[in-house]
Amino acid sequence: MVFGNICCQFMKNFSRKGIRMSTEREFYFHEFMTFTGASIVLFILSFAIDFYCLYEIRPDAFSGINAAGSWLNHFVTFSYFSITNFTTTGMGDIALQTASARIFISSELIISFFFTIFFIANLSMLRDSYAKKGGGDLKI
Repeated sequence: MVFGNICCQFMKNFSRKGIRMSTEREFYFHEFMTFTGASIVLFILSFAIDFYCLYEIRPDAFSGINAAGSWLNHFVTFSYFSITNFTTTGMGDIALQTASARIFISSELIISFFFTIFFIANLSMLRDSYAKKGGGDLKI
């Protein structure tokens, strides 16, 4: 969970730096896609690690996980689980059994909603707003 918080802090700073750099020079599409892709991967991996840690602490938090699997198998499973939740697919093969697991998944869904809707859809507005402020502190 601590690693997830570190990743979130890194992602926030990474986002600020990327937007700030885009106001200082031409922002190309491939740079935008690289920046967005890296942010999404970091987000998904941080929640996969959080889910894995929760599973290690409390194995009854999730059903549908093969208890005999290796740590790598579990991490891949929780990465898949995080991806399906980020994309709001939610296949249903892994079910939440505890309140703590529901809180984690709810926070992932809320954050992914805001990330998708407000960040990606409004990146040009954020960039223009930041440029008009003269490069001051961007509040995201």
